[in-house]
Amino acid sequence: MERVTFRFNSDSGAEYLYDDVTGNIFPWGSMEEAILKRELAVPLDDSEENLLRSAHGDEITAKTQYCRQWRSQYQAFARPSTSGLPVPTPDQIKPAVWAGCKELILIVTENCNLKCGYCCYASGTYKYHRKPTNRTMSYEQAIKAVDWFMDNVSAQLARNPRKKYGLSFYGGEPLLNIKLIKEVLEYAEKQYPDVFFVVLTTNGTLLTPENVEILKKHSVSVAISIDGPEDEHDRLRVDLLEQGTYKRIIENLSYIKRKHPEYWNNYLMSLSVYDPQSDVEKISQFFDDNKDVVPRCAFVNMVSTNNSEYYNRFKKEDFDLLRKRMIFLRQKYKQLVTSGKEPGSYLNIITGTSLVLMLMRGRVADARDTFVRYTGCCIPGSRMTVNVNGEINMCERVNGTFPIGHLDQGGLNYVRIAQLVQEYQEKILYKCERCPITRLCFMCFSSAEANGGIMEPRGFCESTKNRIHTNLADYVSIMESNPDVELAFKKKSLELLRDRILIES
Repeated sequence: MERVTFRFNSDSGAEYLYDDVTGNIFPWGSMEEAILKRELAVPLDDSEENLLRSAHGDEITAKTQYCRQWRSQYQAFARPSTSGLPVPTPDQIKPAVWAGCKELILIVTENCNLKCGYCCYASGTYKYHRKPTNRTMSYEQAIKAVDWFMDNVSAQLARNPRKKYGLSFYGGEPLLNIKLIKEVLEYAEKQYPDVFFVVLTTNGTLLTPENVEILKKHSVSVAISIDGPEDEHDRLRVDLLEQGTYKRIIENLSYIKRKHPEYWNNYLMSLSVYDPQSDVEKISQFFDDNKDVVPRCAFVNMVSTNNSEYYNRFKKEDFDLLRKRMIFLRQKYKQLVTSGKEPGSYLNIITGTSLVLMLMRGRVADARDTFVRYTGCCIPGSRMTVNVNGEINMCERVNGTFPIGHLDQGGLNYVRIAQLVQEYQEKILYKCERCPITRLCFMCFSSAEANGGIMEPRGFCESTKNRIHTNLADYVSIMESNPDVELAFKKKSLELLRDRILIES
């Protein structure tokens, strides 16, 4: 048996214990700790022995019974060591993939009209990611992908005829191939009515009146990259001539808000990326001050560290300043929600989302597959990504050095997927049974990608544990101050994504 708990304190100094087996948070103290150690046959130190000897008998009895009840009925506090996870076979992988598949992502172009400084695709600082090309997806390839996807999810759809699937257009800059997007949307609406909700990710510079008309007509939810005020945004989001793009994007957003206010309000959202030199305090204020033009912030991500030289440019002072700014935002968020005030959309995402996950901790692990029951990993293929040439990747965030199939070669290669899952088990999941945060860990293939396979990302586990420790402390601190606080994902973000929740650590 391996103990899978950790102790932490709230801002008030109250002590708690998080139990990863049940997902519960227990009020805790030195006596509870001594009793649990005794029940788990862990040697007690002298102070713990003295505490139990001097404590009132009835109190010891009651707390021991409480501990034993949780141990006997719910197997709390410790996880048994086993022989490991079941090794998947290709025959087992196939139904697992299609039972969990929920989205088709089409890479409609490998070209882009920008050269953002942090882009894994265009910046040149990421070792294994694909590089920009002039290749575009053909109509025939796109339709083949849609039909193939629908054939394979037909069993799901037969069980739940009202189920909807994501259809996402991605690039490069997908609006460079707006003709294909329009044709695919018309085909999907005719052949598969009311099956897809549609999402497009764009840099925002090509949201011309003509393109917006097409997107609006087909109810496409549009995710627009905008990294804050002009100086912040233009620091890295530049075009091929190294010119800033902020003004063009704001002009496009202003036009949409003016001409199509309902579409702007219901179908547009912002994506924001930051790095160690980003002034996240100023960016948060920017979204608060400009919500009449800039759509609600739905996702905030830090620039990826995977297989990248990007972070070589920063000094220790940059990281220290970012940490201070993040602490300030966390404190601001806690003050707002405990006083019943609404945090802005950026603040809610960059800080609040991680705390909502603490609220959901008891259910997060419920949907995990038998073969990858730890971490946030899915079976490759739950977000099916088809490249311009028909090559299939497990998702748009993973580099293209380990494809999982090809449309022109029969679709998915289940032997290859089974190999990747086994490799993930051997290199990542082998020690997870001993980890106290499995319900709250969101490592996945994109966190562990290498050149054609999987590697254990250096420092990921330790930093994740530290972050979860802080998140739990903030969560209970909020609940202590105001038990009536409603921590929840903001409804509008969910509506924009048609109930697609993408949570990234």
